[in-house]
Amino acid sequence: MVAWTNNAVNHYWQTTMGLTAEAKDWLTTVQGILNPGHFLEMDDDTILQINRQTNRMRYGPAPNEGGNLVQLMPIILPAAFWSKLKKSVQAAKHYNWIDVPITPGIMALEPHVNELSMVLNIQDEKRSSGLTLAPKCGKHITFLEYLSLLEVWLADNVSSHPSKAPLAYLARDNAAVPDAAVLVHNQVYTAEGGSILGDLTLRLTHNNAAFNEDSKRLLSALVNGLSNTEYASTLEPFKPTWDGRGALIRLKAQFAGDQMWLDLKNSSENTLARSWNGSNPSITFATWANTRRQAHTKLVQCSSHINYQVMTEPTKVESMLKHVSECKDPNFLAGVASVKQSSDPDTGLSTDFERAVACLTKFCPVADSAMKSHKRRKTTANIGSMTAANGQGNGLKCGIGKSGVHLRWYTKEEYSQLISGLLAKAATESGKEKEATLSCISSMIGTDVVAETPTSTPPAFLQRIVQN
Repeated sequence: MVAWTNNAVNHYWQTTMGLTAEAKDWLTTVQGILNPGHFLEMDDDTILQINRQTNRMRYGPAPNEGGNLVQLMPIILPAAFWSKLKKSVQAAKHYNWIDVPITPGIMALEPHVNELSMVLNIQDEKRSSGLTLAPKCGKHITFLEYLSLLEVWLADNVSSHPSKAPLAYLARDNAAVPDAAVLVHNQVYTAEGGSILGDLTLRLTHNNAAFNEDSKRLLSALVNGLSNTEYASTLEPFKPTWDGRGALIRLKAQFAGDQMWLDLKNSSENTLARSWNGSNPSITFATWANTRRQAHTKLVQCSSHINYQVMTEPTKVESMLKHVSECKDPNFLAGVASVKQSSDPDTGLSTDFERAVACLTKFCPVADSAMKSHKRRKTTANIGSMTAANGQGNGLKCGIGKSGVHLRWYTKEEYSQLISGLLAKAATESGKEKEATLSCISSMIGTDVVAETPTSTPPAFLQRIVQN
C-alpha cells in the first residue's frame, strides 16, 4: 500500500471529501481510517456503523478543566459525504483488484470515482438479474460463429467475484496477470485494458474461490450450447472437475485453430471483392451491402485471433464505392457523387459506412424498378380460356344446356340480355319447361325466382344484379 503524507491525508479528507478538521480527526483517530488504503477493509455495513456512531454523544477532555472528561456534541458529517465515501470505497477496491496503487492523485479525481461507481453499480444490477441465455451451436450457426456469440455472452454476464468482473476474464488467453498497471493519463483505465471492465477482464487473478464457481458456469453454458453436436464429446474429460476454462481452451485448439480463422478471413475478403452493377433484378443494393456488412463483422472477429488489419470506416466506404462503379444508372451515380463529396469527419457520408449505405439505398435502381412494377400490377385476373373442347380433359361442358342457353363465356352486356331473354321465355312457358327456365335463372343470379313472374321485364332486383 502506498504511504500517504500528512498533507495528502488532510487534503483528501478536507478538500476532496469536504470534512471539517474535527470530523477528519475523529475518522482518523477514533475510527482508524487514516487514508483510502484502509477502504479495502470496509463494506456497506461498515459505512452504516460509522454513520450510526456519528449520531451518538461522545466524551472528551474539556479545555482548561484539568483533563476532566465532559460530554461533547456528536460529530456532524455532511449528507454528501456518505455518498462520496461509498463511491470511494468502490474505487479503492477496484484499483486493488487490478493492481493499481491507491495514490492521492487517483483518489482525488471525483469524476473518475463517480464513473467507476456507475459502471460497477450497473454490473451489480446485471448480477442480480442472473445469467442471460447462453448461445447454442446448431444447423444454422457454425462453430466459429458460436464462439463469437459466446464471447459476447461472457462479456455481458457478471462473475461471482466481488470485483463484479465480466465472465470474460475466464476466457482470456493468458491466465497470468500482467505486471503492475498504470492508468492512462486523466483516465480511469489502463492502456492495455481500454476500459473499466476491460481492466477487470485482463487483470483479475484466476487464483481465487470465485474462479472455480465461474468456471462451473462456463462449463454448463458449453454443455448446453454444444449438445447434440460433434463438439460435445470434447467436453467429457472436463466434466468431473467442472473445468470450463480448460474445456474452452481445448475446443478452440481442436476446432478453431488459425487455419479456420484464415479460411473465414479469405471467404470474407472474397465477399468484399464482389461487385454490384444493378443489372440483376433479384439483388438490390441493400441486399448486396448487407453481405459486405456481415463480411466486415467476420473480419473483426478474425482480427482477434490472427494477424489482420481491420478496415477503417472511410476505407470501408471507399471499397464499397469502388465495387459499384460499374452501375450506369444516373440516379445511383448521383448518389455516389453525393457520398464522395460529403467528407466531414463527424457527419460525412464518406467517413461512415452505415450512413453511406443508407444514402445509396434510396437511389437503388433495382428497388425502384420493383416498386414501379408493383404499382403497375393489375388487380384483375386474366381469363385462362373461353372455349371447351367437347368437355374432354378439362371438366368443362360445351353445347346447349337444358334451358336452351349456350354454354360459353358471356360479357356483361350479353349476360344482361341473356337474363332478360330467359325471363321473356319463361313468361310464354308453362309446366316443367317454365320451372326449368326459372331454375336456370335462379342458378345464374343466386336468388330464387317465383314461377308466377308475369312479364318479360326484369324485376328491379334483377336489373341491379345485371348492372353490377
